[in-house]
Amino acid sequence: MKKLVTALFAMLFVSPVLAQSVFQVASHVFHHGELVASPVMLIEANKEASMSIGDDFYYQLTVSPNDDNTVSIVTRVTVAGETFEPSLIVAYDREAIIEIGAQKLSMVISKASH
Repeated sequence: MKKLVTALFAMLFVSPVLAQSVFQVASHVFHHGELVASPVMLIEANKEASMSIGDDFYYQLTVSPNDDNTVSIVTRVTVAGETFEPSLIVAYDREAIIEIGAQKLSMVISKASH
């Protein structure tokens, strides 16, 4: 009985960790219409991730799941020293686009398989 209680107690602490959502963010970065980079990141829900391309392009994002098969994306994009903070709501596996001058960031968010 003691082993069963210990196992159940351990599962209570492990389950929330295993249940944490992980998202795949497939990005495409364009400069004057030309593809510069196409990074793919795995991001835990509600945790910030960041990426930079060269000295002129940097972005941070946080992905939060919603109840209606969409995600909220909070970003901070820095292009040539100027920072923008767009927020988006997008359906899974649908393209979200942010354009700033000659720069364009395209993202597709999907649930990562475990």
